Amino acid sequence: MGGAKHFDFTLEPADPAKLASVCRWLQTSPTSIFTQAVLAYRFTPDEIVTLLGRVVRRVRPGVCTDSLIEGPEDLVAVLRQEFGIDLPEAAELWPSISATHEALHNTEA
Repeated sequence: MGGAKHFDFTLEPADPAKLASVCRWLQTSPTSIFTQAVLAYRFTPDEIVTLLGRVVRRVRPGVCTDSLIEGPEDLVAVLRQEFGIDLPEAAELWPSISATHEALHNTEA
């Protein structure tokens, strides 16, 4: 189906110390995507829906579509409708979300 390229799965037992170290880095590093952007995933039997900053991506077998969130009200609605997260306060993050999106988008060009 695709969409989960950053996940690695093996049959080997995980090293708890390594997991703790990576988890700490993901939660605190200024270069971690988790400290730079709003991020959410929802997996269903039919699709994967992701939110990364202003981009909502739907991945279904053979189809991947992206849509751009246009404003703070849309962000709150997407969080509620797509991810079951009722967080009106997320609208307050919109200036930062927009700035990060623009910075990341401009460096990819």
